[in-house]
Amino acid sequence: MARLRKIDAFSVVNGCIMALLVAVFILPFWIILTTSLSENLQVQSNGISLWFQGFTFAGYIFLFGMSDIFIRSLGISLLTSFTAAALSVIVCTAAAYALSKKYLVGRKFFNVFLMITMFFSGGTIPTYLIIRGVGIYDTIWALILPGVASTYSILLLRNYFYGIPEALEEAAYLDGANDLQLLVKIFIPLSMPMMFTIGIMTFVGKWNEWLPSLLYLGATNKSLWTAQYVLRQMLQDMQTLYGSSSTGSITNAPLITAKNAGIVIIVLPLVVLSPVLHKYFASGLIAGSVKG
Repeated sequence: MARLRKIDAFSVVNGCIMALLVAVFILPFWIILTTSLSENLQVQSNGISLWFQGFTFAGYIFLFGMSDIFIRSLGISLLTSFTAAALSVIVCTAAAYALSKKYLVGRKFFNVFLMITMFFSGGTIPTYLIIRGVGIYDTIWALILPGVASTYSILLLRNYFYGIPEALEEAAYLDGANDLQLLVKIFIPLSMPMMFTIGIMTFVGKWNEWLPSLLYLGATNKSLWTAQYVLRQMLQDMQTLYGSSSTGSITNAPLITAKNAGIVIIVLPLVVLSPVLHKYFASGLIAGSVKG
């Protein structure tokens, strides 16, 4: 009985701690949501609140009505994120398959070489010079290609490949399959959770990036700005980003609620996708880290 009471007490304390942590993590997002749907003047007068201060969509209407830059930036973010995720899965899968083969010449060297890049990166300036040198500066490829070949993703997938039984490979070779057929028909179908995990990590990383828009695009090339960079510009200086509206000065607009509306819209895709993709992400990450 004493043991049962001890377990129950632990469960209660653990439940309270978890509930507190959930509140701490959710509260900022809830405040941003309520602010985005509140009256701008009331927010200016009363400050932030846990509840709506005059429910209105004025911030969202202003955000989409003032200029097409925000809508266009969402499209650019979706395009770059999905494209980078697809390319990352393809590149990392091919590299991991090669590195998982014991007969690969120089296999140990390549593995060590990749490991070194996890601890020492080239840095911002060399990356900028490379992007300039290969001719993709001020193009959408400058937002997509950097980071596509992730060492971490390659090693996770390589470890996953180590766990695939060699008997499957031997049977495929006896049937006349080559390496490409072996990869496509055996390794890829068996590795979908891990590949899905790599795609998720790349998508989220690209979706949250704003620095490449600053470094790798021309100052006047607003057509390729990502949503995160537009949001950064909004938070810093809405006047410079949007200029004056046809109906009056932007200083009279619902700037506070519009900024919070922008945050809600940009965070929303990740919030919606997280519960759906969580089980694939967790299972793939764990499998890739323990096999081999």
